[in-house]
Amino acid sequence: MEHGEKRFIFTGDAEELSESEMIAGKQKLDADVLKVGHHGSSSSTSPQFLQAVAPQYAVIMCGAGNDYGHPHQEILTALEDAGVEVYRTDLDGTVIMTSDGDSINIESQKQDSGKSAAAVQPEAAIRYIGNKNSLKFHRPDCPNLPAEKNRIYFNSRDEALNEKFSPCSNCQP
Repeated sequence: MEHGEKRFIFTGDAEELSESEMIAGKQKLDADVLKVGHHGSSSSTSPQFLQAVAPQYAVIMCGAGNDYGHPHQEILTALEDAGVEVYRTDLDGTVIMTSDGDSINIESQKQDSGKSAAAVQPEAAIRYIGNKNSLKFHRPDCPNLPAEKNRIYFNSRDEALNEKFSPCSNCQP
C-alpha cells in the first residue's frame, strides 16, 4: 500500500518461498512499514527479504503465550540488528498506524494515543521483564508476567542477573 511518500507491505502468512518469488519478480518491496510474515516465524522474513524491504517499522501479529513460540527470537534479533522498530500485538495489544502521506502515527493499547512514531519506545528493545515483588525475570511472551505496576524492564539477561533477579522456571529466559 502506498500513500503519498509512505509505503506499507503486508505479507500475511508468506514464508521464504513467497518472499524469494517477490524478490525474483522484481517487485517494488521497499517500505516504511513491514507487517512481518507468518506471525514472526523463522520460516519468513529472510535476510534477503528484510534487506529488500528495509523497513523503519515492523508489526508482528501474534497472541501472547502462543503454542508456536511466535515471534521467534532469530526474527526479533534480525529486525533489531537492521534497526527496525518492532511493535507486537502480544505485547502492545492493538497496533494502529495512520499516515497523512508524509508521516506515520503509531498508537497501541499500552501507549498513550496520539504519539508520533519518533516518540514511541519500541517494545523490541525490551528483552526481559522482571517482577519487582518476586525478583523473577521473564521473557516478554511468558504467561506468568506480572501486572504492569510490578514490572521492571531489562535489555539483557545479564542485566537482570546483575540486579539479583532469578530466571522464571516456566519460560526459562
